[in-house]
Amino acid sequence: MVSVVSKKLRDAIASRKPEHVEYLRVSIIDTLGRVLSTDYSIMHPTEPVDCIDRERSDFKESRIKPGRISRFKKLVIDESRIPPDR
Repeated sequence: MVSVVSKKLRDAIASRKPEHVEYLRVSIIDTLGRVLSTDYSIMHPTEPVDCIDRERSDFKESRIKPGRISRFKKLVIDESRIPPDR
């Protein structure tokens, strides 16, 4: 899954100085090829942590890759699975 974030959200997250996250700038282009905005980025966790509480979350699994989540209705994080340095 790819997370495209606004400049405002990127700056808010970056201000907390998280480790293992990189931001890849992207441009939003309309159907005529005109650049509408360059203020967005792909937020890419380079070392993701599996901390989803699958019992309390509401999601659909991928039909293509069983076991993988394709979309959420409700995401619940199990904070006990997050390492202290994160």
